[in-house]
Amino acid sequence: MGRGADPRGAQSLAQRPGPDVLGKIGFWVAVPGLDAAYQRHLAVLRRSRRTLADVATSAKQLELRIGELERQVDDVADHSQGSGADEVQAARNAAAALAELRRDYAEAKSREERISAASRRLMVATDAFRQAKDTAKAAHTAAEEAAQSAWAEMRNSQQQEAST
Repeated sequence: MGRGADPRGAQSLAQRPGPDVLGKIGFWVAVPGLDAAYQRHLAVLRRSRRTLADVATSAKQLELRIGELERQVDDVADHSQGSGADEVQAARNAAAALAELRRDYAEAKSREERISAASRRLMVATDAFRQAKDTAKAAHTAAEEAAQSAWAEMRNSQQQEAST
């Protein structure tokens, strides 16, 4: 005698938890983890953008200081024609400071480019993670609906067999 012919078997099968309950246990435990991981990705991306903005601001400040110092050097050069050793020394000091600021500016721009490239890579990775997360959620939802439909169909067929 098969399971479908035994009314007690059909009844006990209908009382068991369905695959929709069992499937949700694993997936819905994983979803908060996926969402939390995505939020961590976003937080890292925000920090990298903030760092990029800070470095860009520093580079701009250096650029402004370079412009200011260049004007000072030009002023000293204009006033020091045929003047004393103090003004010549001041011009040398300003030129040395200007050279150091230009090195700092070049380093800041280089760092800005590195951080910008890393931020773009991070943005691409975060977007890919989001897409994979959304795809996994959609696939699970579709599989869950298919399982619920199959489960309901199986229950209906077993109830029909039990009633005949």
